Amino acid sequence: MQFVLTLHGETEWNLKGILQGHMDMDLHEVGIANAHQKGAILKRDYGHIVGMVSSDLIRGIHTGEIINQYLLVPYGIHRGLRECGFGDLEGKTKGEISLAFEWSYPHLSYDYRYLGGESYDEVVRRQREVLDGLAARYNATDIFLVVGHGASINSLLHFLGMPNLPMKRHEIRVMDYPCVGC
Repeated sequence: MQFVLTLHGETEWNLKGILQGHMDMDLHEVGIANAHQKGAILKRDYGHIVGMVSSDLIRGIHTGEIINQYLLVPYGIHRGLRECGFGDLEGKTKGEISLAFEWSYPHLSYDYRYLGGESYDEVVRRQREVLDGLAARYNATDIFLVVGHGASINSLLHFLGMPNLPMKRHEIRVMDYPCVGC
């Protein structure tokens, strides 16, 4: 099965460099415009998408809803596609975080559990569960759109050995998914 991956549109916090994690906020007008651009590109270049799913955070949902105005496919929302939980780091700028410890993005070997967040393995596991479930329900030749978040999608791509990381907000990537047990 193939998945087309993209990230949610920009929020005000993205523009200010504030770490969001599980904190829930809507798209900035820049992010709304970006979602419309992606919708038009996806309709034009990926016309065989059979369905789509987004994170359950409002920035993911709103991006998905806008894109689906162009695709008009079955659309679901799944908690497993949320951004990485950064715990106590959420709501802080990367500069503020760097004062506490060395911060580099993407942080592909991380464990924020001691801060009330998640580990790399937890984030990858919950995302793979979503993709495995979709791959088990759809045909191997189907193409499905996933709207996710920067750290979590990049963690998944890193785990799968994909090149050219990190995936940027404006990008759309196609991935053949190696579903285990589907």
